[in-house]
Amino acid sequence: STGCNSMSGTWKQNDWALTFGAIATTHKLCSGPVGTQESAVLAALHKTASFKGGATDLRLIDASNIPLLVYTAASAALVGPTWRATAINNGNGAVTTVAGTAAVTATFDNAGTVTGNGGCNSYSATYTTGAGNALGISNLAATTMACAGSDTETQYFAALKATARYSLDHGTLTLRDATGSTLVTYASTGR
Repeated sequence: STGCNSMSGTWKQNDWALTFGAIATTHKLCSGPVGTQESAVLAALHKTASFKGGATDLRLIDASNIPLLVYTAASAALVGPTWRATAINNGNGAVTTVAGTAAVTATFDNAGTVTGNGGCNSYSATYTTGAGNALGISNLAATTMACAGSDTETQYFAALKATARYSLDHGTLTLRDATGSTLVTYASTGR
């Protein structure tokens, strides 16, 4: 939204480079400050050359590295995409990637449920979030299929139960324990 009209369009990304194609808007009359804002937003989108972002904001930047638009996350960004594990704490202080890591997934919904695959078994749990990216995961339940080499799954489920906070950085979700140690890292696979 421009603040008045809804908009849609195309975009292209190459690493941190970002450009927008044609942008269509609905046709409500936008007068006064909201009309001025809409003109500025649309002009800024067409001047965008790159972006920067973190867990709480997205900055669209022009070719001179000047921020054009800054967006603040309205809700927890961990909700929505399916996250695929890239590394899991092995319980001995090391965060490792093994053959089964890529099969481990997590999807957080708006109702406070996280579901996914532990590498062999499907699971679901409840989660709560709080200030400072606090994250608690509890009531974990999983199917009980016999799994060869289930160490990864055991380590993953232990990591979920120990989670105290999370961070999001450039499409990477990291779960951490109360001391700040990394438990699991994920990459977004989209919605």
